[in-house]
Amino acid sequence: MKRWLVTVTVALVWFGICWLVLAVIDWQDTGTEVGVSAVPLVISLAVLGPWAEQARKPKNVGPLDGQYGDELRAGATLPAGHSLYSEDRSYRLDMQKDGNLVVRKVGNRFASWSSKTTRKGANNYLKMQEDGNLVVYTSEHRPAWDSGTAGKGGDVVTMQNDGNLVIYAP
Repeated sequence: MKRWLVTVTVALVWFGICWLVLAVIDWQDTGTEVGVSAVPLVISLAVLGPWAEQARKPKNVGPLDGQYGDELRAGATLPAGHSLYSEDRSYRLDMQKDGNLVVRKVGNRFASWSSKTTRKGANNYLKMQEDGNLVVYTSEHRPAWDSGTAGKGGDVVTMQNDGNLVIYAP
């Protein structure tokens, strides 16, 4: 069940229980009855709200399932068969097993950008170098493609929600 639905359901149940308890003890002031009943409703929403909001945010998952979150920091690599996802999960950067690095909209089988490194060898990997250059290396550790940003100070590459792959300086 979705977290927001659980949150709203729990809050409304608390509100109803308080309303019934006050009705059973024959509380005379209806305005106060509503106000007192609303206290647990507000508390429930305050406590469960952040929990429900957390479900909306994509998780930066680890390499176990082939997804590395939305960024690759200097010195890190993205192996063949793994992906970076934009924060909202609408775009992804795939280091394909055929050696090609591609950006695509999630759910679309066609790439919006490609490094054109398919014929440069299988099992290539992507590395964000400490010098700011983003490089696709072959399995023999030879460069097949690079961003041309060596020495420009980049320390992280991020797959953005707008579909752009951007290298940021510190």
